[in-house]
Amino acid sequence: MKYALAPLLAVALVTACGPTPSASARKAKSLNQDLQTAALKDAQQITIDGTQFQVRKVTGSYSATTGNDPNYSDAPYALVNRIAPQSASFTGQDVEQAARKATGCRSKLNGGILSFLRTDLATENLAEIEDKIKSDFVGWYVDLTC
Repeated sequence: MKYALAPLLAVALVTACGPTPSASARKAKSLNQDLQTAALKDAQQITIDGTQFQVRKVTGSYSATTGNDPNYSDAPYALVNRIAPQSASFTGQDVEQAARKATGCRSKLNGGILSFLRTDLATENLAEIEDKIKSDFVGWYVDLTC
């Protein structure tokens, strides 16, 4: 038993740390941050049912590849942030409506991994989820069809 424990702990430690991002992934992240920051200059403030949102329309994104240079896609998306009141609850439908109102495009909340963990983001209180996120939350990602 004691001989099996050490290798298991070593495997657990290595897998917990995870792989380091590739050069392509780091470059894609940096380029996406540049696009998102540039979109701030044209951001709009939209009010839906008393909750104020900031909507940034971002045209294009980069994704990591196996090589050094990331791929570029010109598909637009919106980043939607609740501005005020901070205590307000809101749903995925509110986020989609804010994006639609600001951009004039059809919008669909892209919940990412939350889509697998939650039942219905369209009607769930996203404020509770957002308040628990401690990392680099840049906004709710909304796919746009313009």
